[in-house]
Amino acid sequence: MKKISIFLFAFCTFNFQLLNFNSFAQGVSINTTGNEANNSAMLDVSSTNHGMLIPRVSLTSTTDITTIASPASSLLVYNTNGGIAGGIGFYYNAGTTTSASWTQLLAGNAVTNIATGTGLTGGPIIGTGTISLSTPVSVANGGTAGSATPTAGAVAYGNGTTYAFTAAGTSGQVLTSQEAAAPIWTTPLSADASETVKGIVEEATNAEVTAGAATGATGAKLFVTPEKFNLYKSKIYINATGVSTTSATYQTAFSLAIPGGTLGTNSCIRFFIPIKQTQVNGGGTSVKISYGSQTLWDATTFTSISSASCMVTGFIIANNSTSAQKSEVMSNRITNINITDLTVDSTISQNLIVQIKSSNASYLDAIEAVSIIVENLK
Repeated sequence: MKKISIFLFAFCTFNFQLLNFNSFAQGVSINTTGNEANNSAMLDVSSTNHGMLIPRVSLTSTTDITTIASPASSLLVYNTNGGIAGGIGFYYNAGTTTSASWTQLLAGNAVTNIATGTGLTGGPIIGTGTISLSTPVSVANGGTAGSATPTAGAVAYGNGTTYAFTAAGTSGQVLTSQEAAAPIWTTPLSADASETVKGIVEEATNAEVTAGAATGATGAKLFVTPEKFNLYKSKIYINATGVSTTSATYQTAFSLAIPGGTLGTNSCIRFFIPIKQTQVNGGGTSVKISYGSQTLWDATTFTSISSASCMVTGFIIANNSTSAQKSEVMSNRITNINITDLTVDSTISQNLIVQIKSSNASYLDAIEAVSIIVENLK
């Protein structure tokens, strides 16, 4: 291997400096020791007490091709002009000789600038300081970037392509899923303002109790067994009031007070009345259901039931939306029951009244249970 030693002498008054330039087939070594260049390096500059000074250039912009004519790609300089974007620091040309793109080498704790209206792409941002954002940041992870500006109290959710936020909701509301649709805030139904228990009924078979034993008008009767009446909680009446009836043939009647404002958007009251065919058919049993002053269903008698049993169900929707609010009664093997659509103002207190009538008290066994549930529709 050929070795070439070059000695440079510089004299200034009484001072001089000696450097070794060693040229080998694999590269050039610059040092004061005479060591060969590293096999992997074309240029190996080494010193224990000196640095390498990169050329200092005052770039006029990050696209400057005049200060350095036709700058080669990857050319490295130290910019001394603090007026360009990025300021003073090391820059390399990430462009071409005719279309330069001077890109700054960032410090280890620096972050990428976030331009207005743009998102973050590529690799992660690593830093130890605080990132202050003056504009929304687009967030994309396997979807389309979207602007996310949360409101205080809002909850983030995914809509399949971007992240979004709910409204803040109000105190006491709960967040309800609508499957793939955006979740909504709803107000849980409270039976009454104090949520007090209006009456506790003891278990008894085929026993009845006057409303005065629970609450409401004297003389009205309520089923007392959990199998007969199931309103929110087993064996407990919550805001259920007995209703006096003008007809002695009504064996039981009750009213559920729905306080104004407790039904939120897309809420409904759903009631279930299972009926045994064998005890109803020809027995003269009927059910009348009303909401406020509006009659939902008034069946005079069940004479067309041919199945072993049937389920009469219905619901009242109160949402004050542009769509019609409906009450609908459906049953198995009971036909031609039409209920007029309702327009319900959920801000006004209403009573849901259920009256069960039979010409023979024994036929009340046909009503296996009455369940009332307040729920949100999908």
